[in-house]
Amino acid sequence: MTDCKTDGMLTSKKVEIALSYGCKNVIRRKFVASSMFGCVLFCCIGSGPVYADPLSWKSVGWWEIDFYPDSNGCAAFASFDGGTAFSIGLMRVDDELLFHVNLVSENWKSLEEGKEYPIDVKFGNEIPWNLDMIGTKSDPLFGIHFQIDAMSESAGLFVDEFMREINMSWSFEGNSLGVFSLKGSGLAFKEVVECQKSYNDAVSKSGDPFAGTGRGQELDPFQ
Repeated sequence: MTDCKTDGMLTSKKVEIALSYGCKNVIRRKFVASSMFGCVLFCCIGSGPVYADPLSWKSVGWWEIDFYPDSNGCAAFASFDGGTAFSIGLMRVDDELLFHVNLVSENWKSLEEGKEYPIDVKFGNEIPWNLDMIGTKSDPLFGIHFQIDAMSESAGLFVDEFMREINMSWSFEGNSLGVFSLKGSGLAFKEVVECQKSYNDAVSKSGDPFAGTGRGQELDPFQ
């Protein structure tokens, strides 16, 4: 069993440990969303503020792993049938490394930006997670978001289940938000970590990690 506790130093090795497979020493399965909204998923889609375009790191099946300059972080992004999309990844805010998840849809127009929503997420046959997620809007996409300390044990366990299981089901107050395939999720998140390590290493060396690289929902369940 890996001990996922760290002393808070943001080294690439500890990013790898905190988000590795063996982080199983967690009992608490409830996340409380941070009040600070990380707009990783919306930095390249939707109307609103202009953000720097993401830089492609690698494709793994239908997962796109990109580096987002505005959040100093890497994320895996996938689109599903019915106008729903999902992203999971890392971002740096000042000296803190955060783990974040976004689920968005073209159909959830009644979502209120900044409002908290109780969301259940189940990976395969695992015990469901109870997430307090924050509503987000970036027309034409409306979604829910949470972020926590990437070095936390809960982040490690959440990622472990995401990487191991073959599907994930999301619901809000008994209303299904969708069941989504996780094919390739293990390799995809490994690339997220590699991408983030590359950026962290480059920052520590004052370099550029990307220099020279060539790299349904029909109904609105929130109404």
